[in-house]
Amino acid sequence: MSTVLTDVYSILCLNSLGTLIDIGRTEISSDAYHVIQNMVLCDKILVIGGNHGKIWRVDKITDNYGDIFSLLENVPVELTHDRYTIYDDKFDNPNIFYSDSIEQGQRFVDSGKKVHSIDFFNRSLQYIELANKLGVYLSLHPERAKFLASRLKSPNRQSISEIAIGRLENHIKNFESIEYAGVDFSVPPVAEYVINFVKKKKVDLPTAVHQIRISKNAIAFRNKCSEIDDFIKSFGPRSSVPLLQKLIQEIDEFVLKWRNDFNLGIKYEIREISLRKLWGIGSFLDSVGLGEIAVKDPVLKYKYPHLLFLNDLYKSME
Repeated sequence: MSTVLTDVYSILCLNSLGTLIDIGRTEISSDAYHVIQNMVLCDKILVIGGNHGKIWRVDKITDNYGDIFSLLENVPVELTHDRYTIYDDKFDNPNIFYSDSIEQGQRFVDSGKKVHSIDFFNRSLQYIELANKLGVYLSLHPERAKFLASRLKSPNRQSISEIAIGRLENHIKNFESIEYAGVDFSVPPVAEYVINFVKKKKVDLPTAVHQIRISKNAIAFRNKCSEIDDFIKSFGPRSSVPLLQKLIQEIDEFVLKWRNDFNLGIKYEIREISLRKLWGIGSFLDSVGLGEIAVKDPVLKYKYPHLLFLNDLYKSME
């Protein structure tokens, strides 16, 4: 089962979006992108739900998203309250505020002042220790993750779904059309997919997450990632190398087809038919360049059904 641990502040940022995203808005705070993506790709998201979480009513926030979240009532690592520090360029002394003052903090952010935290590093280390004890992946708030990455030599291990999505994105970045499409790669593809679903279907965020999460393609993709994730837990990282290599090769094979047509391998396959041996006219057809013709055969059985969700991210919603 693919499970991630996220911090309380990430859930508060998710709550700050509200239950309904304004249809007219073109941008959404990046604070919650990682949580939105995890809600679709992961089996479970763990978040502190004991006295710490109850201060911020995390249980009420996560209730909006069905059974995606699991609250940790007993935490094997002591975690103090999330504290964030706003450094104002004009002053030497930082103003400290706590996570329940998210609106106050956002005002500082909107005013263009730099946001850091004197607790980021220590808090992140605590979450790393907790994730290791629980045997799950770690998905911190972007600012905390970036701060941590700049100070740790080894990068945080990614979930299998993140590895697969990242492989896809690396290929897409090399497509010639990208420079004209204006793709913002800072927005995770699944989060963008959810946001577009909200706007097009005119539904609230929890409904959009739920509908995409239970789609046939999303379930197949999530199951495949969970299968590899379970294998890693049971047999260790080295033993999982062949499975991961196979998944990467499958993605590469699919994307190679999509360079010319995103429907190739999804709606149809190309079959070459030789006309050279047709009695009487075969040699003539060959001489005028019609010795072979391409026929589009409808796909009746998918070779890699667990990768169809990756195609969904780059196709218009029906």
